[in-house]
Amino acid sequence: MGILREDTTEPKEGLQNPGARTETPQKRGLFPTLTEVISYVRARLAKHPTPETPIMQKTPVTPEERKPQKETSDSKPPFAYPLEDIPEGEDGINWILQHREEVFPFVQKEIQFDNGGAPSPSKFCAKAVADHSNFIAEQGYAHYSVTKQKIQQAREEAGKLLGADSSEIAFKQNTVEGLRTVAERFNWQKGDKVVVLKKDKEYASNFSPWEDLKRLGVELVEVGDENGHVTVAQVAEALKQNPRMVALSSIGWKTGQRVDLEAVGQLIKDHNEQNSGPKTRFCVDGIQGLGIHPIDVKKANIDFLSAGGSKWLMAGSGKGIFYCSKDAMGEMRTTGLGASSLKDFTKPDSGAKENASVFEDGTNNYESIVGLGEAIRLANKLGQKNLERRVIELSNYLVQQLEAKGFKVFSPRNNPKEKSGIVLFGKPEWDTPEKVSATHNSLMDTKGNTVKPIWMSLRDGKIRACVSYYNTKEEIDELIGRLDVAA
Repeated sequence: MGILREDTTEPKEGLQNPGARTETPQKRGLFPTLTEVISYVRARLAKHPTPETPIMQKTPVTPEERKPQKETSDSKPPFAYPLEDIPEGEDGINWILQHREEVFPFVQKEIQFDNGGAPSPSKFCAKAVADHSNFIAEQGYAHYSVTKQKIQQAREEAGKLLGADSSEIAFKQNTVEGLRTVAERFNWQKGDKVVVLKKDKEYASNFSPWEDLKRLGVELVEVGDENGHVTVAQVAEALKQNPRMVALSSIGWKTGQRVDLEAVGQLIKDHNEQNSGPKTRFCVDGIQGLGIHPIDVKKANIDFLSAGGSKWLMAGSGKGIFYCSKDAMGEMRTTGLGASSLKDFTKPDSGAKENASVFEDGTNNYESIVGLGEAIRLANKLGQKNLERRVIELSNYLVQQLEAKGFKVFSPRNNPKEKSGIVLFGKPEWDTPEKVSATHNSLMDTKGNTVKPIWMSLRDGKIRACVSYYNTKEEIDELIGRLDVAA
């Protein structure tokens, strides 16, 4: 570096000030002092700037930079509406419609008519998940007491939603996990029968678990017409074969038909009272419509119900409700489950829990349960009857507008008990899958970001629109206008 040397310079001779103090020159050491190094580096950087120079020099912060930054056009204020402050009933629905873009921010970017698919969760739900996740991260093991309370609250809200006791509620990842729990743990005997909707009309989650039972000698009795509609008369006819289980969906995913669960449940109850053999049990796949269309498991004599929270409850994916009645618990095997199914997870011989939570085999996703609980709490607060009334009003409007434009509606709309928020429609000209798909895809085209994409689904050569309570007539008008052009 040129400075790591010994200084041997001798003092120069010359005239001396007689009164001046004579200094004895100091011999410098082998290594430079820190002050010398800093001075040398600064001098070198001044003469030869390098790319590293900015790193080695501290950039001063201006007063303006110290001030809080203003929100940009892209920044969003935090969601600040506690669910406790939202009005109940129809007033609550109106409040949400007034704050629609805050509660459901995705409506700013899309028109969502695929609520029977996997719509985004509300901000109530999303905030509850995020807040509890942060709480766990900050509290460590201390979070367990609060988490346990929140899970119990979610269980109680789910019981309220279904008209069940909270002890009859368990949490599962999704609908099929709950249905598979019934199929795998029910006390089947060879020759037992299960009544199901025809395979090509039923959703796989409510067919495959029952079809798998054929390996045990269980037989399937299929019901439903060529359109996939199920009638009470068809179920009554199937009951003559004395089945052990009737397994139906509350609403047909390909039809939009709402099954009269209370009428079917009464048939099964009457059948059991008239027969001395093992009871026929009633199992319902409730994901299509739960949270909008009321289901009272006691009034409908339902023994099992499974429903993920990802559709009409708008609770996000990965968590759902499983209901098992106290009466049906005795016919379910509770052996071979996980540690969480035990009365004391530290004692393998402590025995299985005696309520539905026995079917929660292992550690649960706490945050998802908290979010699901908040979504259910919202549905309970607004009231399912109020939500259903709003959805039927919107779906009626959609049907009227479709038919006025020459579209054919395939979902049953004559019987009020069969109506739902699901509407399937088409046109005679859509005589090939390609034509239907082309129309469907055109609705998702944003036209260079000049319009919002309209999300729907294709089902059996038809377009399926699923209308929920947060949708608007203006959105339906937009759909009709663009269909008029695309079709």
